[in-house]
Amino acid sequence: MLNYKTLTRRQLLATAGGSAAAAALYPLVPRLEAAEGNSGKICRYSYWYECVMPSKDETDALYQNNYGDLAFKGAYTPMNANDIKNDIIFMRNISRPQADNGGGPHPTGSAGYVGWPGKGKLLGFNNNATSIDQFLSQRLAGVTPIGDLRIGYFNEGKDADFDKSISVNKGSIVPRYQSPLELYNDVFKDSGGGTELLRRRRSVLDNMLESISKLKTKVSHFDNNKIQKHNEAVRATENKLEELLTNGTACSAENPGELAAPNTIYPIYSDLMVLALSCDMTRVAGTHYGSSAQRINYNFLPGYEGPGNYHNATHGKHSGRAYRDEVLRFRAQQVTSYLRKLKAVEEPDGSTLLDNTMFFWSTDVARGHDNNNDQHCIMAGAKDRLIGHGKMVNVSGHHHGQLLASVAHFMGYTDVDGYGDPKHKKGILPSSVFR
Repeated sequence: MLNYKTLTRRQLLATAGGSAAAAALYPLVPRLEAAEGNSGKICRYSYWYECVMPSKDETDALYQNNYGDLAFKGAYTPMNANDIKNDIIFMRNISRPQADNGGGPHPTGSAGYVGWPGKGKLLGFNNNATSIDQFLSQRLAGVTPIGDLRIGYFNEGKDADFDKSISVNKGSIVPRYQSPLELYNDVFKDSGGGTELLRRRRSVLDNMLESISKLKTKVSHFDNNKIQKHNEAVRATENKLEELLTNGTACSAENPGELAAPNTIYPIYSDLMVLALSCDMTRVAGTHYGSSAQRINYNFLPGYEGPGNYHNATHGKHSGRAYRDEVLRFRAQQVTSYLRKLKAVEEPDGSTLLDNTMFFWSTDVARGHDNNNDQHCIMAGAKDRLIGHGKMVNVSGHHHGQLLASVAHFMGYTDVDGYGDPKHKKGILPSSVFR
């Protein structure tokens, strides 16, 4: 009789039909107590990047002003929900100096977001620079089937290269998925997934019924329930993708203007990221939604007058202020929904996927076009390392590169003593917020 707790994940999955079955089952089976119950925690990094926040004179109505217990105001009140706010930390006053290239705060803020203010081509992307997500992906090479997931929506690149992707490897832009169908096809390719399968109203689960059933006979009742719940989530996501196809949505990077609206696309992307992280297909996944000009079509929200009126309202144009708040509220709702999905996944040791994921939500500039200091950063998860959940904390005097170095430490790479331009502060975040 095999002791399934002594097997690796791939060895366990292979008992259901060999190496081919193991590859096919990988995205269909979450991490289980069998094979992985004694392997320790696996850490993940997930980021959420959206361009343009309101300018400084607009923020008083949106953010709390006192340090201590979280009390988001206005458009950000969805983040006050009792089931999620104690998983969130709101960091204020972190410094993100601009790149010295005359490119303006949006592109230089984007460069700083991923780790290196400094001169160079690509509007701040230094020739040899690598963003933190790509650094982690390279360190994890061969550990997971997919290095990282780079989610995108309306990354047109009409203004600058930084609009296309904030993921960069040695100064070169790394492209993003521009369709949830593209992402689905890659995650489930070894399981027989693909657009044609969905068009026939079939599931990757149909291809693997025999192997899944065989695996279930080898694991505990607890693990059986985890497999069943994960499979139900896979099918629910496929149903959403089938609906896109039925409605004739292009879902194509070549036709971004024909993409479904964000309120349809964002939840599917979130579902796919959670599925991939929960079954260890990848340990790095993040989004980059829109450009600095905010051309995303939010016409499903009250007050919509055209793609540009959100951007105008962030600069205090009163006619669009109500609509601006609707956009910000929608963003907050999508983030909290994603965090809830992470929190709903139970890990082999009883912790949650969110507990073992360091989540980071921020934007290209601190406040509108004002500056790149006093950066507002929403962190979540990473319960064993972050300190201050449910609080707004002051990290004044610390640099954004130290936050990114802390991400590397959380992922196990403690040799990283700083991240970004070496002329800025090194080290990690202070012990008051990161252990």
